[in-house]
Amino acid sequence: MGEFEKKYINSKAFISSTVAARVNGYIKGCGTIAKLEEEIDSFNLSAKGKKRLFQIVEGYGK
Repeated sequence: MGEFEKKYINSKAFISSTVAARVNGYIKGCGTIAKLEEEIDSFNLSAKGKKRLFQIVEGYGK
């Protein structure tokens, strides 16, 4: 959540965001690497954040 704290005015705005829903879905194992590749740039993550999210999704073997 650290990367998102700077991008949202408060935690309620973040929690209500589409980005939070999408990222949480990937973290919980919903979604594929192919789909993540299509939309990861829209999440506005740092290179480190993108790499970590890819690692998590790759761990699910999808």
